[in-house]
Amino acid sequence: MIVNRGVFSSLLQELKLTDSKDFMEFFRISPQLFHILMDALRDDLTKCHTNYKKPIDPERKLMLTLRYLATGATFRTIHKTFGLGLSTARLAIYDVCSAIQKQLTPSELPNQTAESLRETSEHFYRRWKYPHCIGALARRSIRIKRISGGNITQPYNRNHDLLLQVQAVTDADGMFTFLEIGEYVDTYPFKASSLGQAIMNKEIPIPSEEPVLNATTLPYVFVSDETFPLVANVMRPYPKRNVTYCSTKRAYNHCHSQVRQVAERTFDKMTSRWGILEGTLVVNYNFAKLIVIACCILHNFVERRKTLDNYNDQTLEDITIPGDQATEHGEKKTPINTMGRPAVYALHVRDSIANLIENDLS
Repeated sequence: MIVNRGVFSSLLQELKLTDSKDFMEFFRISPQLFHILMDALRDDLTKCHTNYKKPIDPERKLMLTLRYLATGATFRTIHKTFGLGLSTARLAIYDVCSAIQKQLTPSELPNQTAESLRETSEHFYRRWKYPHCIGALARRSIRIKRISGGNITQPYNRNHDLLLQVQAVTDADGMFTFLEIGEYVDTYPFKASSLGQAIMNKEIPIPSEEPVLNATTLPYVFVSDETFPLVANVMRPYPKRNVTYCSTKRAYNHCHSQVRQVAERTFDKMTSRWGILEGTLVVNYNFAKLIVIACCILHNFVERRKTLDNYNDQTLEDITIPGDQATEHGEKKTPINTMGRPAVYALHVRDSIANLIENDLS
């Protein structure tokens, strides 16, 4: 029996209070942002009346979904809070996540251009003195509970959870600019991914090579950790064994780490707001992908309007990355096989950037 039909009405009253801490704690966004989000999604969430049943209010659908994403509560728990049946609540959450992807992708994950990537590079240089950086590259894995009767060919870990691999690029402000969500692979994951192929084959609008600081002509690059390959447009740090007695490489690795951690902190900030990503998703594979996409889009939506939201006042710099490497659900990331020995040109690019960084610092 549903016993909490009054909760939704009281939550609607909270919307009238623009400084409602309880509302923000419950839904992880401010009432102002809720209104903006509701306006963007209303048409997709509004259903026609029929002779058989009254449609669910769009506001109730959105509140239900935000609460689900914020807490990762089970459908069996959360449907009662909002006075809905179990299957109705599940379908409503799916509809809202679909609407978020459809309506907000053009504004929150717009297609990048060579000019927009140059602007990103300038921002990275102003903040961390890393030249020609057009994004911080990172990946995380999301667990999905294996559902009886599901596709047994999908990837899973030793705990028999299915795995999603989220591979993303962030700008200097900690917003996603490129995003790929797909099957987890442990052999050449970058090479096997569409994003990796697009970067290596220059299928995305990476600006042409240009002089850096009126000096060396170098390509624009993405910065990653050591689990990614070193290629012309992807820079990873120097191996630790090579930096002990080389000030140039130490300076480079320090600068590289500051830039790389933008992506790691972006993931951490997103999961601190949308707690569903911290646990195991109990949905099918395609629904899980939709949930993760919705969380990434909502992250950008909130960050782009941060003056209207103070749920978490931490800046990216305030978020601590434990140890030298970020963790994935408590498991330390270990370097994986890359694509053979780095090309001579990629080594030259990294050495040239290292020299520029050291000269700039001095």
